[in-house]
Amino acid sequence: MYSHTLETVPFNDPDRERLRKHLDESTERSGKLIDILSKETARGCALVAGALLDERLLKILQARMITRATANKFDSFFEGHGPLATFAARTHLAHLLGFIADKVYQDLCVIRGIRNRFAHSSEDHRLWRRRDQK
Repeated sequence: MYSHTLETVPFNDPDRERLRKHLDESTERSGKLIDILSKETARGCALVAGALLDERLLKILQARMITRATANKFDSFFEGHGPLATFAARTHLAHLLGFIADKVYQDLCVIRGIRNRFAHSSEDHRLWRRRDQK
């Protein structure tokens, strides 16, 4: 899918191939995600998408940490009541450290709000409203 744009990237061949592989895998993962989300209710879609984004943020943060920080003895840091256990904490830290851009941060905050509305309410929320509805 991205092959034509990679030809202009000034990388050596191994770098270009690694990038091509990563982009192809990302495209495949995106297709699978769309398949999964298209079968969900609005609530399921919000919860699944939120969980997947939360997991990606965790991986981004852990990728920059020293190896010891991702060892089992530090699991409590990322779980339960740990300081990086929540989608919000991970979003804020990833932004503060410059791992995600301002626009991505803002989008994640909106997504997190939608996810929270579905996760913490028994009401039947909708993702979209018709224009004639309030």
